[in-house]
Amino acid sequence: MGEAAETIGERLKRLRTERGLTQKEIAAPGVGHAYISRIEEGERNPSLRALRLLAENLGVTLEYLETGREIPLALEREYQLASAELELRLGSDPAEPGQTLRGLAAADPRGPSAARAHAALGIHAAERGEHGEAIERLEAATAGGIRPRERPDVYETLAGCYLATGAPTRGIALLERCLAATASDPILQTRYRVQLGLALHAVGDTQRARTLVEQAAALADEFASPRLRVYHYRALARAAWEKRAPEPALAHARRALALLEALDDTSQLAHSHRLCGELYGLEHEWERALRHLNRAERLLEQTGDTEQLGTVRAEQAKALAGLGLSEEALARASEAAQLLAADQRIAPAAEHALALAQGAAGDIDSADRSFLRASRAYEQRQQWRQAAAVAQDWGSALRQAHRPEQALDAFSRAALYTAREWSGGSTSEPTSAAGLNEDRRDTA
Repeated sequence: MGEAAETIGERLKRLRTERGLTQKEIAAPGVGHAYISRIEEGERNPSLRALRLLAENLGVTLEYLETGREIPLALEREYQLASAELELRLGSDPAEPGQTLRGLAAADPRGPSAARAHAALGIHAAERGEHGEAIERLEAATAGGIRPRERPDVYETLAGCYLATGAPTRGIALLERCLAATASDPILQTRYRVQLGLALHAVGDTQRARTLVEQAAALADEFASPRLRVYHYRALARAAWEKRAPEPALAHARRALALLEALDDTSQLAHSHRLCGELYGLEHEWERALRHLNRAERLLEQTGDTEQLGTVRAEQAKALAGLGLSEEALARASEAAQLLAADQRIAPAAEHALALAQGAAGDIDSADRSFLRASRAYEQRQQWRQAAAVAQDWGSALRQAHRPEQALDAFSRAALYTAREWSGGSTSEPTSAAGLNEDRRDTA
């Protein structure tokens, strides 16, 4: 036989003993040591107030003192629900998560966890083509409190199931209600307009379908930036809170935070690839550099981080120039210049990339001028390491163009910049590298 469950009195005594406390030391107003003694002996059932005071004095939660649960039941259910939802979405073996979801729906049939469980089971049934079960589950989810603002996937799937079972008017009516309920949210309007357009097209109303899809496309263009959507959800949260609608306010705030966290994670992943690309570029391993930079580009296009994207474009231009792909290099360098123009500390990176692309295209005179502008810009900001890298590339380009005198001038600049970097900016050399045969270049 299994061990008998620990009673409240036994748990109270155990916790008190573990902490080295006496009954008097955990007593509180209205909960004297004699009363505590009777609880521990199983002679009294404590009131809720007494349990709350004793839990506070023992440093445990009320639920743990009352039930012995380390994790509150609500949190345990929430974790089980989220895990099962995730397993179904990842497409793993549905048997175990399906059983968990059905158990959660049965355990609290009128609670919010049941609605979410029905939603997950309904969407999974729809994916398997079991439209009858999907409709039953999804209708239970919407009846259980899931709203069009919170879970557009639930309503889109339910409408699709209506269409699949020969009930298009029900699907159209549902989507029209969703449009009305989300009038202030252009992102959800985009989703619902597309779905309604598809439903209307299926029943032959092509003119209205085209109008809705065109409206959706216009909204999609306007809210394409994920970061813009973050600000949009924040504004909706504030507006809902001011209208004393806490549930919608919290829902919008959570969406904004979730999207922002995803953007931050994506940005960090992109930063890793960008750094790898830059390091391979320093070793002139251009193909490896480009692979990492292209991965960074795809990630950054999701975040709207123009500064990082501009830096990636500049590094891509350098790698493409190194591979002899001058036309692509020039295009990337031009894009980098546009993206980095607002930040003068990193804008010279685009000029450096342009110089390398021009050199790869055989336009050494234009490259010479671009190298000069990039090196001067870095020098003025005392960014000596970057200035030295520009000058080194400058010298190499001039040497390949059979201009040894000018190449020596550029290599001298690189040496001076490197000396300044190592000395922290103070050397016995001239204050400006412009003293190195600058007059010739000023006439260019």
